[in-house]
Amino acid sequence: MACEALERYLTVRELYPGWFKNLDCTESTMKEVFHNGPFTLLGWDIDGRMVGLSRFSRFDGDKHSPAQDARFMALVMETMLECEEFQVGGCHILLDFEGSTVSNFDKWSTTDLKIMMDAYSHTYPIRYEDIHSAGLPKYGNSVIDTFLSFANPKMREKISCYSTVAEMEKHFEAPLKPAVYGGTVDLDQANRVLWKLMEDQREVVLGLDRMEIDVDYYSSRWNFEGTTPDEIAAGAINMATAPLRTPGVEKSPEKYDQYQPVSSALHRQIARDELREDPAIVEQALQQMRDWIAKNPALQTCRTDANFLLRFLRVRKFAHMAACETLERYLVSRQRFPAWYSKLDTAEPWVKDMIDSEFVVPLGRDELGRIVYLVHYANLDIDRFEVNDQIRFFTMVFESIFEDELNQISGLVCVFDDTNISMRAFAQWSLTDIKNYIDCVTKALPLRVKEVHVVNLPLFGATVGEWIMSCCSEKLRSRLKCYRSMDEFVAKCNLHSLLPKEYGGKQDAMDLKRQLKESLDRCRNLILALDDMKVDEKRCLLVKNQTNPMGGDEGMIGSFRKLDVD
Repeated sequence: MACEALERYLTVRELYPGWFKNLDCTESTMKEVFHNGPFTLLGWDIDGRMVGLSRFSRFDGDKHSPAQDARFMALVMETMLECEEFQVGGCHILLDFEGSTVSNFDKWSTTDLKIMMDAYSHTYPIRYEDIHSAGLPKYGNSVIDTFLSFANPKMREKISCYSTVAEMEKHFEAPLKPAVYGGTVDLDQANRVLWKLMEDQREVVLGLDRMEIDVDYYSSRWNFEGTTPDEIAAGAINMATAPLRTPGVEKSPEKYDQYQPVSSALHRQIARDELREDPAIVEQALQQMRDWIAKNPALQTCRTDANFLLRFLRVRKFAHMAACETLERYLVSRQRFPAWYSKLDTAEPWVKDMIDSEFVVPLGRDELGRIVYLVHYANLDIDRFEVNDQIRFFTMVFESIFEDELNQISGLVCVFDDTNISMRAFAQWSLTDIKNYIDCVTKALPLRVKEVHVVNLPLFGATVGEWIMSCCSEKLRSRLKCYRSMDEFVAKCNLHSLLPKEYGGKQDAMDLKRQLKESLDRCRNLILALDDMKVDEKRCLLVKNQTNPMGGDEGMIGSFRKLDVD
């Protein structure tokens, strides 16, 4: 297990050299951060633990970047790890958030937080004992919550939070209590001791950079977000459900990952027949799309990994400019509707409640390799979950669907069971909400909707149904089918075996809910990290067309009313 931990430590240092290498205490930026006093060693307590005090407001929110703050803390950790008493006794940390400003928190992106916590709880061989924090302002809650979400469970158990620093002060041992908190320790003197340690260990810490590792090999091996080396060694990881590595959002990385055809023979055939997916075409389209991203001034940060870009190329059948247009609309939509698309944390309690309600249930793949989802609106607690909540949940599900390349290729089949749906469920949605959301789904999401089945739509829902269909393309309208009853749907569709037992099928609802939860959990970090992508909407040439009313082909309009009246 120690060997596993060493491999991970070396790999992370190599993957993020700007954060964890060339840690020189004499560098001007490191001196600036140090003299602001964000972290101080107070000494050793009676249990032999090193006690550290962090005053978060002392990290400059405007002048220094997250990577520069992280480099300073890495310098502290590497310095202390050279002390065997620290290795044995561990550390006791006190965090004072009082005086922190919005800029202290806002500069940290989700990816920054992920890298930093990965260092703290999964990479550096540090034994944490108690961690006490106090005075966290409300505007810092979401950032710290996201930060802690990347910690391992053992670390989270050690954290205690207090409203005020006065409540936390009891955890200072008297000889180690700083004068600014009513004790006797001079923080300036304590900082001088820390600086002396850094100077003494400078050559040793810089010498760590001479260690090397095959990063291409180990970066794929350490592809387990939130998992410690000892958990992996103990066999705790299921490779099929291991969380995904969070891609970066640098628009012009030094190296791009390579395209690999999917392993499923059925889906390779679908890709060739329906999407014109050929290795030569794919490589060329990826290169063209990456060049467009790198040169597009409107795109400030954007994922360029093959999996992400293939979502858009596949939905546009490898017409790369059409794929670029959809990508731009996708980024603009996420920014334009933050209540729908930002800070989507699948670990929030309400998400579990939504899953448990069986509002949305994954049914697996049909004989054509398409993923099938069942939506039963009568199961939704509309007193609790408003339109924004519903869209946020749908977005989490969609993003987890997009991440699987088999779904990108074969597409999605949706079954809407409107049995016992209430009028209030329709009344929640304004016409503007419907129009905006349908525009996002049909114009901006890289989603291949192959079939939509609507069962038991009540008469009072016909008007809303017509409005929804008027916002959709003719192609999508042609793929919609309506049924008066579930029996009629089962008789006409070859999906009976995929249905839950409650519908006369073979699948257990508990297993289906578990599968959805595992899928969302697996994609959690990836979904959160989507917030790191930024676009300058004013410089997007396509934006002006995004909110234009859609053209007026009536197509399927009237089918809902006809279904209920006839």
